[in-house]
Amino acid sequence: MICGGYLRENWGQVALEKMLGSMVSRDHSCGQWCRGGVGLAQSLQGLSPIQRHGVTLVYEGRLDNCFDLSANLSVSRDASDGEMMLEAYLRWGVTFARELKGDFACSVWDSRTQNLILTCDSLGKKPLYYCFQNGALLFASEICGLFHAPIPVPRVVDDVYLALALLQDPDERELTLFQGVKSLPGAHTLCFNGRDVKLIEHWRFPRNPPPIRGAPEEIVEQFCHLFSKVVGQHSRSEHPVGVFLSGGLDSTAVAAYGLNQGVSLSGLSWALPKDHGGQDERLYIERFKSRWPNMPHTYVAPDRGLLDIPPEALQFQCGYSGEMRHFVLHATLQRAAEQGLQTLLTGDGGDHTASSHGDDYPWELLVRFRWSHLLRLLREERQLQRGWRRSLASLVGPLTRVPGKVLLAARWRAFLRESRFVNPDFLEATGALERLQSRMPSGRFLETNASQDNRWLMYQYGPWQSLAREKFRLSRLYGIECRFPLLDREVMEFCLAVPTSAFRDRGWKRLLLRRACRGLVPSEILWNERKVAPFPDIAERLVSQRARLLADAARWRGLPEIQARLNLEQFQLALDELERQRFLKRGRQDFRLVPALLRAHSIGVFLEFNCKKVY
Repeated sequence: MICGGYLRENWGQVALEKMLGSMVSRDHSCGQWCRGGVGLAQSLQGLSPIQRHGVTLVYEGRLDNCFDLSANLSVSRDASDGEMMLEAYLRWGVTFARELKGDFACSVWDSRTQNLILTCDSLGKKPLYYCFQNGALLFASEICGLFHAPIPVPRVVDDVYLALALLQDPDERELTLFQGVKSLPGAHTLCFNGRDVKLIEHWRFPRNPPPIRGAPEEIVEQFCHLFSKVVGQHSRSEHPVGVFLSGGLDSTAVAAYGLNQGVSLSGLSWALPKDHGGQDERLYIERFKSRWPNMPHTYVAPDRGLLDIPPEALQFQCGYSGEMRHFVLHATLQRAAEQGLQTLLTGDGGDHTASSHGDDYPWELLVRFRWSHLLRLLREERQLQRGWRRSLASLVGPLTRVPGKVLLAARWRAFLRESRFVNPDFLEATGALERLQSRMPSGRFLETNASQDNRWLMYQYGPWQSLAREKFRLSRLYGIECRFPLLDREVMEFCLAVPTSAFRDRGWKRLLLRRACRGLVPSEILWNERKVAPFPDIAERLVSQRARLLADAARWRGLPEIQARLNLEQFQLALDELERQRFLKRGRQDFRLVPALLRAHSIGVFLEFNCKKVY
């Protein structure tokens, strides 16, 4: 982790240690550098900040293109990632981050130009927060580090972000839970000259990349070579590496490619109860274990309660973020930490990377009355799936679900009627609906090939970045770093350039990844389209903790800060409805209410912490 900043007064060693110590969960070593009003610190195996030619750098993370950089920069291959970054800055200046590939965040103080520079990787998976006030700039890998800075940072809740979170759409690249505290967006560099802050975008997904052509098998072979290299890069660690293994295609693909290269991986899987109401993925996990019998593996039972999330996980982010499997994730991370794992590979991102276009795209065309584009998409589906019947089925499914990113304002109001837990006055005062409408994609994204356009739109503006950052933050609570090979920049650029037919054919979706895993993943997993559905079990768990939820709501009635934001009456009515209807018998149509309830509760917990200043 890194921290520091530019002050109007001199830094002290204790101040940097205090900022860094508030964030570090496992490695308490501290390397720091101070010169007057500039201070930099990092916690990375006791390494000190790197200095050369009047430039000082602190960083966290890793680089994946070290060999290419060593050749371009004439640096030894044995140089550390930080030394590579520093040489890249000396060669390319402020835009040096565009030449770096990997997951990283770093800060540079250039005494020659008197500039403080913050930057992160192109995909923004490593969070970096900053606060600019009264001519001073502070930064830290976690928000709590800013609150331990030598100058006070106000802990005032940002109601706009909170309202978006209650709408289950807090996908703001810069806003955070606190006013004045901003998140550095991915692919951006911040330059501070002692007076002004300037954001520079150093990279974005290519709008029309050169197409990758060739026979289907040739494209699959290219993807296999690339994915093997990427998984190897993400497995690079001096400590034991684990893999979060489900019975699905994404995580088994990551595990298989790692094991095939001789990487020593330890698998961790959820052990959901047999009566949880969804598909039992243990059948597929056991098939994978029989294919790779030398992989150590552990089943993790989600024995903690659904609401028993560590308080520190809720203090600086919006709790569950609609992710109904958080209670299992915490149990898995805890077990991984007990086994000494410090790196955990996940299959997150397969739904974004390995799909031809987002499931919500047909809905977007329909609500915008883009009939010609919808007809074009239907024709594409007919060509890909060899028939009108399958193509209609592939489009009707997404059209029957309420999407989360591309709804018009009227659709958001309908969605709110189901969420119900937002105080109407609070929602109107924040202008959250208007903000969501302004973020919707404009018609210019829909003027060419439908699938290609939406793939670019999903990569450039989709929710995958915030989801990756959230899991990364949660894992750090246990001293673990989550890595996402399917969300690697090179993999996503490759998938953006291949034709849609590489993803979908003859009724099968995600065909590129399926074909790339032949011989490595059992066929029962490769050609299984059923999705695990643990939602009934989670709804049942929520009902079983109704008394605790009601007690929390009753306590919150005495806190004006919560009453002004949450509709506690609707919160209680929804719990009563859960008790009566027992979601296990009602089907998927009501599952949207469960994450909404969880989100409202987690935000209530956060607001209660904030009222009491429990940090």
